[in-house]
Amino acid sequence: MNKTQKKTGSLVLFILLGAFLNRVRGGLFKWLPCNKVLFSLLFSFIAGFYSSFDVNVCICTFIAVFAGQQCCGWGKYIGALTTGEVNPDEVEVYAIDKICERFIDKPRLYGFITLGLRGIIWTFPIGLVINNIWYILSGALMPVCYSIPTLLLLKTKHNKDKTAWNIGEWIWGGVMSGLFVLALWR
Repeated sequence: MNKTQKKTGSLVLFILLGAFLNRVRGGLFKWLPCNKVLFSLLFSFIAGFYSSFDVNVCICTFIAVFAGQQCCGWGKYIGALTTGEVNPDEVEVYAIDKICERFIDKPRLYGFITLGLRGIIWTFPIGLVINNIWYILSGALMPVCYSIPTLLLLKTKHNKDKTAWNIGEWIWGGVMSGLFVLALWR
């Protein structure tokens, strides 16, 4: 197996693990006490894998991923995007809510814009750790990942439930993990 095949194999493996663990983080196994930590541990391992397991890189990556995901909410934004309904009185991230309040009468557009900004909040600290501006900005792809199942389910009975949200977690986890691996390839 040559170097390119090994890189491709690790990319595919980490995409699949990232998709699965992001869905776990999102509540696939709610009974699992550390479900919010596993996704961060995966990123820490990936960073270590590509840095000869530099302890500082592993720890900083873990903190960045965990802080980015836990620092503030996104339920209002994903809900608006996937269901087309939004509660204008609910607050997730005050600055994002304030900046985007002019779009509140178009819930899916509101959800798309706000989720993109919230995605950048998640990828920003990770991109700082790995010194990659493109990874920082990759959070703007988060609403695309939730829009795909939303559009596919729009004309079905699942257009108002959490099905698109759940599928979006799989997609976003895979995209986020894959882009992370690509950002670390030098």
